[in-house]
Amino acid sequence: MTKDLNQHLKWFLQLCDTFKYNEVTNDVIRLRLFPFSLFYNAFSWLDSQAPGSITTWDDLAGKFLQKFFPISKALEGESFHEAWESFKILVQKCPHHGFPEWIRL
Repeated sequence: MTKDLNQHLKWFLQLCDTFKYNEVTNDVIRLRLFPFSLFYNAFSWLDSQAPGSITTWDDLAGKFLQKFFPISKALEGESFHEAWESFKILVQKCPHHGFPEWIRL
């Protein structure tokens, strides 16, 4: 797993797109293979999810990003300027941020 979680998901989706089976959906392929792309805490987190609590790829990807790349992520001791610059980068990297444009200004 890479440190950039969005890059990890992009790489994983590209890999999964190389698999095509009759009558097997992309969601099933992704859900079955994703655990093999994880290590340590990420694998433990996924393994700790209740059976049947994640049923689609979108659900899994969303929960994964919320857990390991939360919107509130910030560094301790950052100046306002540093935090603002980090925020702008995170907004670009984190398409699920949910902030409307008027809040980001």
